[in-house]
Amino acid sequence: MYEPNKVYEVVTGTVDREFLFVPNSHPNDPLLHRDCPLDAFDPKNDTTPKPSIFNIVGFAFARALELTPVNLHCVEQNIGHLHIEVSGDEISVGQIPAFFRDAHSSIARQINKAYDREGHVFSSRYRATCCEDDEAAEDKLYYAITNIVKDGIVRRQDGKCFLSSYPSLAKGEQLKFWKIDWERYHKKGGARVKKHRPKDYIVWKELDFSWIAPLLKLTEPQRRTRVRKQIQKRVESINKTVSSPMGRRQLRFLNPRSRPKQSRNRSPQPLCHATTREARQAYRKRFLEFKKEYRAASADYRAGNYYREFPMGSCRPPLIKIMVFDDF
Repeated sequence: MYEPNKVYEVVTGTVDREFLFVPNSHPNDPLLHRDCPLDAFDPKNDTTPKPSIFNIVGFAFARALELTPVNLHCVEQNIGHLHIEVSGDEISVGQIPAFFRDAHSSIARQINKAYDREGHVFSSRYRATCCEDDEAAEDKLYYAITNIVKDGIVRRQDGKCFLSSYPSLAKGEQLKFWKIDWERYHKKGGARVKKHRPKDYIVWKELDFSWIAPLLKLTEPQRRTRVRKQIQKRVESINKTVSSPMGRRQLRFLNPRSRPKQSRNRSPQPLCHATTREARQAYRKRFLEFKKEYRAASADYRAGNYYREFPMGSCRPPLIKIMVFDDF
């Protein structure tokens, strides 16, 4: 159930919990692979740039945001999963599934190409949980940004090693990502044309983040100050309990095909995130009514009533058609 003007916390993990999002960026340029020369973007040479995981994830979400405009509040990269916050108004709320379809499809193709692997990258469909009130939405935003600190990977989040919305929200930095338009390159003749370089077909896209509702009430400097202070406060609290984080040096030697040694403690997904019991009960009541309306609409739709209206924020179920041949 996707409701307009509600923030949704989205978590999506890799298959078998593999470390497919472990950073492999150049120390001086997070957009380039560590094995790629730093002057790869220079038009004077013929070096073809090689993207980092940082750039692959960033470009995928920037492109998806361009194809299906929604309100993207954060994208936080961890070594084995992603944290995202997203919302939409009355028009764009129905585009949230399409947004994640485009982003995840692009990430999966590029990750498989980077590691010369096949198969699924994400373990299952993304898990989206509604933030019923503004306080819960803001709390989950800070939780997502500091997630890699909580997991004992780095000591602080700066947005230079892992893709994060922190540099944009806290410092106002512009996040731009690139990709070679191979389709256009091959249409123009590809390698058959002399002096035809893939780097001449690089496309740049900017990843823009939207402010959540409680921060919109403040001025621009006040928003950034609030984000910095809240993140700093949480990081200091986490570092008191995490004695020795992994750090960037150990990340360089981490095999992306490996997985955690400890099994994950599975817990049921909460129905929603809310700061009060009354808010959770109100959401539960709306959700039960939504399920009742959706099941009735789904039954009519599968029975042949293809013009049946569905509740707002829902998707039509797939149709299974059976063809019978008399020749058999």
